[in-house]
Parts: sequence; structure tokens; C-alpha cells
Amino acid sequence: MERMLKNALIKAVSRGGHFQAAATGTMGQIGIGFLEKAYSQENELRADTLAARLSATAGYDPAAGIDLFLALQPLEKESFLGGYFSTHPACRVRIMQLRQFLRAFPDK
Repeated sequence: MERMLKNALIKAVSRGGHFQAAATGTMGQIGIGFLEKAYSQENELRADTLAARLSATAGYDPAAGIDLFLALQPLEKESFLGGYFSTHPACRVRIMQLRQFLRAFPDK
């Protein structure tokens, strides 16, 4: 909930008021984009772990998400910026996080 409020605050501040006047240049817009995308990626990673937990609760394999991201990984195109402008984390990051989560998950 706290992250959602922070994300909403960043978006609200970046779109109006005195901060917007100071950040209307290209660099300001890039900075705002970085902040907004970072929260989007964080939300995606949280959604991945929630999906694994829900899958296990429903009787499905919670590791199926790893198989999905392994299949999608060859289709992913990394830019020289390393995905900083991407709203979704790289597949390798999602796979790594899901593996870490599943090692700690009590009901495998």
C-alpha cells in the first residue's frame, strides 16, 4: 500500500505544480520517467511472486512462471541502456526473483 501511495505521489507531483515547472526540460522528463518505470518494474516483480503464490494455492505448479520467462527470454531485446526505460523487468531478473521466492516458499 505504501508503494502504491508513493507511486501515486510521484505521478501527481510530476504532472503538476512547481515541480513540473522545474522539470519541464528533457532531463527532467527523463528523470521522471526513470522514477515511474522503476515503480512499474517493482510492481511487476511483486505480481510475479503473487502469481506463484496463487498458483500454488490453486493446486498448480508455482514454478510455471519460470518456464514462461525462460520461453520469453530469447524474444527479449536488451538496449544499451539495460532496460531502464522498460515498464517490465528483464526476464533474467524475473526468473532470478521467482527462483529466490520459491526457495523460501513454504508450500512447494
